Amino acid sequence: MDPNVSSTGIVDVLVSMEGQNIRQYHNAVRWIQSFVRPSVQFTLDRRNPQRYLDRMRVLCAHLGNPQDAFRIIHIAGTAGKGTVATLVAGMLAAAGHRTGLYTSPYCITPIENIAVNGQYISPKEFQGITLQLKETIVRLRKSSLGSPSTFELMTAMAFLYFKQRQCAWAVIEAGLGGRYDATNIVEHPSICAITAIGLDHTNVLGKTVQAIARDKAQIIKFQADVFTNVSQEGVVGILRQQSQRVGARFHPPQRPLTNVYLSERIGTVLRLPDHAIQQVIEQTHLPCRREWVESHIVLDGAHSPVKMRYFCQSLPRRKHGASRIAVVGITSDKNKEGILRTLIPHIDTLIVTPFPMNGWGRRRSATAGELAATARRIRPSIDVRIVSAPLAALKKARALARADDLIIITGSFYLAGFLRRQWYSEQWTLRHRRSF
Repeated sequence: MDPNVSSTGIVDVLVSMEGQNIRQYHNAVRWIQSFVRPSVQFTLDRRNPQRYLDRMRVLCAHLGNPQDAFRIIHIAGTAGKGTVATLVAGMLAAAGHRTGLYTSPYCITPIENIAVNGQYISPKEFQGITLQLKETIVRLRKSSLGSPSTFELMTAMAFLYFKQRQCAWAVIEAGLGGRYDATNIVEHPSICAITAIGLDHTNVLGKTVQAIARDKAQIIKFQADVFTNVSQEGVVGILRQQSQRVGARFHPPQRPLTNVYLSERIGTVLRLPDHAIQQVIEQTHLPCRREWVESHIVLDGAHSPVKMRYFCQSLPRRKHGASRIAVVGITSDKNKEGILRTLIPHIDTLIVTPFPMNGWGRRRSATAGELAATARRIRPSIDVRIVSAPLAALKKARALARADDLIIITGSFYLAGFLRRQWYSEQWTLRHRRSF
C-alpha cells in the first residue's frame, strides 16, 4: 500500500467506483426498458407471431449463438416454473456444476433475472453486456424484423453471460407461453418441464387450458426428457402426444404433484447426489414467493387464480381470534375477479391500492376503486379499504393488525417487489448480488 494514501482515501475511491458502476447500471436498465414497446406488441399483434422468434434467432446469431454453449433445461407453465427452475439450478450447482439460471419477472431490480451458481450478474457485468447488445441492435434496427423487445434483450444477455462464465448447464424459464417465447430458440434442451397450467395470458395463448397447454408444449424438442406435474388428464395427453411427435421421452406425472417433487425427479434423472438435492430443497427461498419478511407479514406475487390458489393453500392455520389483512394490487390486464374470488374466502380485511409501473409501457395497475367494486360484488359484506399508494396501504395494514393478525401482500410481483424494498433495498441487492 502506498504510505501516502490513507485507508480512508481508499474507501472513498472504492465507494466512488461503486457509485459510478451503479449509475452506469441504471443507464443500461433504462436503455433496455426503452424497448418495452415491442414487448407490448407481442401481446397485442398476433398476425405474424413467428417474426418474434425469427428476430430472436437473428439477434443471437449476430452474438455468436451463445445459447449453444451449454446444456439447457427449459421450463414452462402457468404457475411454479420459477420455483422449479430455481430448485433445479441449485441442485446442479450443489453437485458441482457451474449453472446459469434465467427467470422472470424480477422483484426489485433486473439483475435478479440472471444468476450463476446462486449469485446474480453484477451491475458492472450487466452494463458491459448491454454495450455488446447496443452494437448488435444498430444492425438489427435496419432489418424488416425491427427492434427486439426488452424480454428478448434480457434473454440474449442471459445467454451471453452464461457463455462468458463458462456454464456447463443453464436452467431457462420461459417468459410467456412457449411456442413463440424468446427462450424457444433453444434447439436441443436436455430436459423440458411443464408445471401447473391454468388460465392466464388468455389474450395471447388461448381461451382454454388445452389451448394454453398446446402453446407451452412447443418447448418440447427431440430426445429431451419431458417432466410435468399437471393434474388435468387432457393436458397430460397433449404433452405426451407432443413428446411422441418430436421424439422426446415423456415421463408421466407422479404424485405428489408438487414443485418440490417435480424438481426432485429432474435431479434424479440427472443423477445428482441425494445430498445435493435435499440440501437445496431445505435451504432454497425465493423473493416474493411466500416470503415471510416479518413473523406476521408475508409477500407473494400471485397474479393469476391458479397462483393465488397455491398461495392461499400455503397459509398457516389461523390462531384463535386472529384476522387476516390483505394488501392487494393487480395489473389491469390480469383476471382481477378470478384472483379476488380465490383470495377473499381466506381473508377478513382487504386493502386495495394501485402501484407504480414505471418503464413498462402500456401496462397499468388496476385502480383501487375497480378492485374494491369487484371485491364487494364477490362478497358484499367484506371489509374493504381503499388506499391511494402502496406504502400508505402497508401503514394502514400495520395500524389495523393486532398481535396475532397476519398481513398478506399479494396480487402482483410489481406490488410485492415495490413493498419488499422496505426490508431489502435495491442498493442492498446490487451490492450483495442476492435477495436474502
